Parts: sequence; C-alpha cells; structure tokens
Amino acid sequence: MTVSKNGLQEGIWSSGAEEKEFQQRGYAILNVFPQSVIEKFWEIYRKEFRRPTEGESMHGYVVGLDDSDSDRVGKISEKLISLAKPHLEKKLGEFQCVVASFLLKEVNENNFTGVHQDWSFVDEQKFYSVTLWCPLVDVSLENGALGVIPGSHRWYEGIRPSPVPPYSPPYSHLSAEMFSYLQLKEMQAGEALMFDHRLLHGSPPNRGQKDRVVVGMVLTHARAKLMHYYLIPKSPVPTVEALSIDSNFFHIYGNLKLKSLYEKGEGPLIEKRNSIQVQSFSSPNWEKKYCLSRLKSDKVFPHPELSYLWEKAFSTSESSKDSVSLKSRVNMIRPSFWKLYTPINIFRELKYRLFLRRRIRQRCKRVSFLYDGYFEDFKNTYGDVIQSFRTQDVEGLLSYLWKKLKIKSGDVVLDAGSGVGGPALYFAKRACFDLHTLSISARQHLVLSQEVEKRTDLLANIIPRLGDYHMAPDYYGDNFFDLVYFLESFGHSPEKEHLLSVLWRILRPGGILYIKDLFKRRVSHKKEQRIIDKEVQKINLAYAYDVSDLEQLLASARKTGFIIRHLSTIDIPVEDFENIQISPEFERLSGLNLPDPRVPYLFPLDFFELKLYKPSYSTNFNPSQYFLQKEYEEKV
Repeated sequence: MTVSKNGLQEGIWSSGAEEKEFQQRGYAILNVFPQSVIEKFWEIYRKEFRRPTEGESMHGYVVGLDDSDSDRVGKISEKLISLAKPHLEKKLGEFQCVVASFLLKEVNENNFTGVHQDWSFVDEQKFYSVTLWCPLVDVSLENGALGVIPGSHRWYEGIRPSPVPPYSPPYSHLSAEMFSYLQLKEMQAGEALMFDHRLLHGSPPNRGQKDRVVVGMVLTHARAKLMHYYLIPKSPVPTVEALSIDSNFFHIYGNLKLKSLYEKGEGPLIEKRNSIQVQSFSSPNWEKKYCLSRLKSDKVFPHPELSYLWEKAFSTSESSKDSVSLKSRVNMIRPSFWKLYTPINIFRELKYRLFLRRRIRQRCKRVSFLYDGYFEDFKNTYGDVIQSFRTQDVEGLLSYLWKKLKIKSGDVVLDAGSGVGGPALYFAKRACFDLHTLSISARQHLVLSQEVEKRTDLLANIIPRLGDYHMAPDYYGDNFFDLVYFLESFGHSPEKEHLLSVLWRILRPGGILYIKDLFKRRVSHKKEQRIIDKEVQKINLAYAYDVSDLEQLLASARKTGFIIRHLSTIDIPVEDFENIQISPEFERLSGLNLPDPRVPYLFPLDFFELKLYKPSYSTNFNPSQYFLQKEYEEKV
C-alpha cells in the first residue's frame, strides 16, 4: 500500500494527530456547522428535495442520489457543498467534496439499515474516501442514529463495486450477528460523523415521531482521482470495470439506476479504464471466528437492545422462510424479557434517560454561560490559568503539576476542562506527546485554537475540541488515553459517578486519572459545619459547580474499579501560596458570590490532589491481593 511519510494513507486532516487517530479508528465526530448553516440545509431540503412516491423507497429509506432527475441531484449537491465547504476548510487540509445529498429515513419500525460498507470511490492503495453524515435532527437509538464498528475498516481492503445487489459483500453471512455490535453515535442536530467508506456501519429503524433527515457528503483527498467499480453483467467469472469518472457521474448514476442497467445487461456510458477479474470477494478476514476475535480484541461489545430489535423484526417477518433462515444464523445471547426489564432496571433506565442526561445538559449550558459571559472578568483576573489554588508566581504551580502528572513522550493525554489552555500550553513545551483539550466554552476554545495555530515553541501536538467531557467516548472512543487530568474542572459535573464511568471507558488499561480540585471541608462542630455547607451552596450556585465530597468521590471511584494511587493536599511551600486572594478580586469584578458581611464566615474548602489508576491486569487474578498492583502487573 502506498503511504505517506508518517506511515499513513494520504489523508484530509490538517492535523497529523487527528489524521493518525482517524485512520486508527475509522471515524470521527466533528462540530463544524453553526445553526445558521443547519437552517439553510433545511431550507434546501424543503424546497428542492423530492419525496418518493409510495413504492419508490424500501421500507421508508431514501437516498437522494437515487432520484431519477439528474439535474435536481446536481443542483442539490452543489448547494449543499457550497454551504459546507467553507466550514470544513477550517478543520480539514487538502480535500475535495465529491457529491452531497439528503438521506431520509421515514418513521417505520422495519427500516433497518444493515451492517455494510460503502462503494469504493478512489484507488485505496493510495488514498481513502469518507462520508460526512450530518443529521438535521437529534439522533438516538429511538430514531435511527448511525452505528459504527470501530477499526473494521482495517479488516478487508478489497474493492466494493456497484450495484448492490447483485454484488453481495463477503460478510453478508455475518450481518445479523454484527448488527448488535454497532456502536451507536447519539448526536445533536448539526454535529457530523465522518467515517471511512471501508468502515462497517448501519442503523436501527426510525421508531420516533418525525422523519430522520441527514445531509450526506462524500469527501476525499484533493489529489485523488475519482473511480467507480462496476460489476460486469453476465460475466462467467466475477469481473469488475474500473471507471475513471468525475463527480457528475453520481448526479446520473445512483445505485437504483446502476441496478436497472445491470439487469438489462448494460453498464454506465463512461469510458472504461480497465477490467479486473475477481476470483472471489471473500476473505479469511470475514470468517466468523476472525471477526469475533477482532471485535473482542478491540473491546467492541454487543448492544442488547440492538440484538433484541433485530431478532424481533426478522423473527416476525411476513416472509417466514427468509426470517427463519436468518434467525437460525443469529447466534446471540439475549436476556429474557423479565431479566432485562426488571422493576429496578426499568427505574434505573428511566432515571438515566429522564434525569441524568437532562441534568448534565442543563449544567453544561450554565457552565458555558459562566465562562462565555464572564470571559473578560476571568481573563483580567486569572490570566491564562483559571485556578483558585495557585502560587504567587503561577509558573510555580504549573511546574509542580508537570512533575506530578509525569507525562512521557508518546503519551496521549486529555485536559478535561482546559479553559484558555494556560496549563496545556505550558506542558506542551516540555515533551513530544498528543494533548487533546476539551472546553465547553466557545470563547475559551477559540482563544486556545488561535494560540495553538500561532505558537512555534510547542513540542506536543495540541488538538483543541469544543465539547462536553461527559461525551468523551463519542469523541475519542474507548481505551484511548494514557492520562486524563482535571484542574479544578471536575466539580462542574453534576453526576460524578457517571463521569467516572465515562473516564474509565476512555482510559487505557494502566492509565491514570489525575484530579486537582476543591472539596467540601469537614469539621467536628455541627454549627460550624452548617456555615460551611451554606458557603459551599453559594459557591455551587455562583460557579455552576458541585463541590465534591471527598469520601463519596473515593467510594464512587473504587466502585467504578479505579485503584487509589495517591491522595494528598497540594504540596507546595507555604511561602509560595497565593492564599486565595485572587478569587475575591474576581468576585468583586464580576459581582458573583459576593460575601454577606452580616453572616459569619468560615473558609469552606479543602484542596486535594487525587491519582486514580485503571488496572492493566484483571483484579480477578488474585482478588485478595489486588492492591499489590505493581507486583501483579509484572506477573501478568
């Protein structure tokens, strides 16, 4: 395979680290389109898109490229690309937009999109191509969110011709089993999932109340020559034509048109480049044993509700012969109804869906408003390092943190709640590693992104992202980071036990979670404790915070599976301590949390640093001695 100097295919990302991450996982989630662009997408859809008549769509799923009016297909494509391209240019490097259309999934409990790969669009020995999948409505399991199988684009490198059918992919015998392994990506309207065309993907039916409308766009490298591979009709052995094309080809030839030509024994009226005889589209990589072992090694696990939906749909299908044969191939273990839907499980699910996610979203809005609305006050008071506990010379604190974090060259690190990036920029000058940053504040994210662009003294590769750290697995996937750190940002979470489970997922085995934060102070005198509790409530209200209870946090961490490596107060010389003088100055400027002179005051906080360790071994190896983690790492 022809690759670039860094060992990768010629890609389209402007950042080398993002390119490497994408080629490893096969997908990424972007947040590039503002609301104004989404509204214009909707306007084009309502004015230009033709809904099919009854019988023209299969179970209510419509691909815009299958429209028989090529002029309309081309017109919609040009309008969508002209809107999207300026925003994509801010994120991507050398790329071209090939074609764009709408994908409509109507409300229909049977409109599954089975596990599949997309056509080959380029010579994949040199380049790759992708789909940018941007829903115009919020998507979830209920209305057909897209699911992917991470890393599956590396399983098989054969060409994927049209039309489908009669082309039958080599994994068709496993499609039922693999459907349950889809990792659904719940997204908000305007977010975009970009995935390699070789990546296995699919979606459950739309069981919601409204149509699921998506903008789909094909992208590839600017220097890639467009190709289309067409299965030659009536050939005694499988033979594919490799056609050299331009983007106008897709305005004329959708899969339905190509299928019609194939059935007539014809092909597209394009100059043929050459014919490729294919002995078989199968591969040892598609054997059941191989696929299941890859899924297990990549830590991709089945989704019980997807298994249930698939089996329920096809076991009750009207075409009983097909459904019985399909069901016989479904080798899934699904809990019985009463085991899956116990009263406690129903209560937990309702609690999660109705309350937890809502609380998190409401808190995120408050935190975003705090840092965006008081941006200048934070900047004028704290500078680039928004920390209550700090040294008089802030570089002393950053130097202390660098020693504590023990970042090594080659590590992949997340700064969760990075602010304007003062600590991240300091650390990035000291070693070569990948440093991802997450901020919920659009203004802070913009400042950091601009600073990273103009800095020339950074050894580390900083990849800023605007987002919510509760959603980190959707951004980065599982087992991605060597280190995740929170510097007085952990307390913004209203659901810390849930957040710990999220962090467990994104940390690699052997990874470290570092938390420097403020905790509720505990005293023996009840009256003093009541005063402290009230002061903590005021802090929480003013700063969209939830000051942690140390004992509760430690219990939640241990329950999640973390091992406590280190807990201490922050060990800096007393003479260097800033003595919390800067926070009152900020409160005076902003008007937030001003003290009431009529109420007695006790300092309500303790500052601790906590290191949690995700074991790189099974704690079942010797459960009675799990705490001897170093010894058992060596043995295992």
